[in-house]
Amino acid sequence: MTLSGILQSVVFLTLFYTFINAGIGSLLVYKMLAAQVLSFLIWLVSRKRFTASVDEFAGVTEAGGECIVHIRLKKNGFCFLPLIVFRGEMDGVPFEAHTSLLFSSESEIAVKLRPKSCGLNKVRISSCTAQDMLRMFCARSAPELCSSVAVLPRYVDYIGPEVVPSFLPSE
Repeated sequence: MTLSGILQSVVFLTLFYTFINAGIGSLLVYKMLAAQVLSFLIWLVSRKRFTASVDEFAGVTEAGGECIVHIRLKKNGFCFLPLIVFRGEMDGVPFEAHTSLLFSSESEIAVKLRPKSCGLNKVRISSCTAQDMLRMFCARSAPELCSSVAVLPRYVDYIGPEVVPSFLPSE
């Protein structure tokens, strides 16, 4: 919900309150304001009460193969966040992972990536965004989590004419 959406709902509830001669209009206005305040307070308390970690080494794969990087979240006290988004990149290719910390004390995200180049590739998580229940407020942080993936070249089984050793390069 954006600021314009909040203003539109307040205007609607005010018109509802003005043109209907009953207490339901004021009740709706008070309930909406209470929901916004409660959502903000829960977000304010929860936004710094979780820790994220990744494995330093995510494994070995071949070029074009699939590797899995695990992002682990753990609550530190009261934390009630419905949407946490991690953004990062590997080999210049960006990725995004979503999770929540509502009723469980721990959460794990498995991000599947396909490395393009051989060598020791770095998986960098550059930002973490935590949003409140009504999605009005969000907090961004830069955790700078990093993991590595060893990428081997593909093994090609050569089937063809035999190569004479004199044609091979010598040292």
